[in-house]
Amino acid sequence: MKRTLLALAACAALAAGAQDFDACVKELRAEATANGISTSTLDAAFAGLQPDPTVIEAMDNQPEFETPVWEYLARLVDDKRIAEGRAMLEQWRRALTQAQRRYGVDRHILVAVWGVETDYGRIMGRRSLVRSLATLSCSGARQRYFRGELMATLQIVQAGDIRAEALHNILSVRHRLYRRRIYGLHFLDQAEDVR
Repeated sequence: MKRTLLALAACAALAAGAQDFDACVKELRAEATANGISTSTLDAAFAGLQPDPTVIEAMDNQPEFETPVWEYLARLVDDKRIAEGRAMLEQWRRALTQAQRRYGVDRHILVAVWGVETDYGRIMGRRSLVRSLATLSCSGARQRYFRGELMATLQIVQAGDIRAEALHNILSVRHRLYRRRIYGLHFLDQAEDVR
């Protein structure tokens, strides 16, 4: 009997959570529409959208907050990463110099973050970016921040800067989002065709 009651309580919580998520997605759609995102872009991006509870758990267990700092740095900063960072500084010198001048963010910091977040585009992840951002826009402590990231992602999709299939690869999109938003230049247009 106790197990049955617990199962019923869990089902009720899931149903309430789904209703809350559906209501939140309606708000997200309205906000995106107000920001100029087309219905066709929203329909494609939000088709079959369901919350991803694992992304909230992942956000709560990020290694940079769980691992002692020296151990964390030892895993991320080695001779190979430094050499690759130097190569990226040289390869992207023009765009990085423009970004530094325009935004005041040192190019070395930009390249270091790019390396840590995506290993310069090699680590691309498995989660759907739209699903993850929608979930985080509707749950957790930083909803406003993630709504902004979701709106930026939808703008990039609408502009045709990324193929639809890349939306199923969170770090791939994050890699491109990072380069587009942080560098703030038409860096991708200069460097590669991602369409």
